[in-house]
Amino acid sequence: MEANRREREMDDKGQVSAEMLVLMAAVLAVAWLVLSSLTSTAKSTTHSINKTSKKILNKVEEITG
Repeated sequence: MEANRREREMDDKGQVSAEMLVLMAAVLAVAWLVLSSLTSTAKSTTHSINKTSKKILNKVEEITG
């Protein structure tokens, strides 16, 4: 009887561990998607800022030059 209880407790621990692994994998997948999105946004923002900066510098050069 005691052996069966211990065996069930070990199975429960294994089940919790498997569930934790699945949960961790899901959290990492969501984090990866968020970081990918942020990276894409940062790249497009950088391009836009560079474009605007060039326009501003050209205007300043026209005014001063």
